[in-house]
Amino acid sequence: MTGAHSLCLDFTVKSQHRPGQPWCKVQGSVDEKLFLQHDSDSNKAKHLGDLGEKVNATRAWRELTQMLREVEQELRIILSVIQLEENKTRGEDTGDLMARKGRSWNEYRPLSVQRHYWEMVALSRVRMTSVCGIAGPTTLQAKMCCERHAERCAGASWQFSFNGQTALLFDTMNKNWTLNDSSARKIKRDWENNKELAEYLRKIAMGDCNYWLSKFLEHWEEMLEPSGN
Repeated sequence: MTGAHSLCLDFTVKSQHRPGQPWCKVQGSVDEKLFLQHDSDSNKAKHLGDLGEKVNATRAWRELTQMLREVEQELRIILSVIQLEENKTRGEDTGDLMARKGRSWNEYRPLSVQRHYWEMVALSRVRMTSVCGIAGPTTLQAKMCCERHAERCAGASWQFSFNGQTALLFDTMNKNWTLNDSSARKIKRDWENNKELAEYLRKIAMGDCNYWLSKFLEHWEEMLEPSGN
């Protein structure tokens, strides 16, 4: 297909949620047209529109939905530690808080991403009260996008927001972090110094996302072909 095309995944993770409500929701779009929804409650991906119906039985779809579950858990780890750090800054001991809630760190650690776990915890132990703006439940939004043009990856990025306020942008093509909220200066400094995190985000955006987009575009092209002779 000619021209530039994009695949974006929007993650919204909540630190607190009511029973029966998902703690994470994901929307996927190709060229700004929704084709996928996923939530942590059902743990299933729902296809949307003509493209979603066309690709939901493909290998690329299965790989994508598996990745969604892993990234959801990664983001939940970050947000959980941020929430604990907020309580700590208000005078509560983190260990006591965990004990009262009957939780352990292992609850937030998916087996598929164990090697990233302690890096994520270390990176996330920052004072985020000022970033979040208000005390209480915190929402983390992460948006990953990749773009293809002339049969190759033309761009890939991550955007991180807290409570709707864009804080950081990561251009995976040049591994450059951009600060959008001065309150997140320390988190930017920590993440800039972590090569493993950068490679993890870069692999998903430039590798996996780019591959999935190429496969989805094959089906998109089939849908646009005129029927008949």
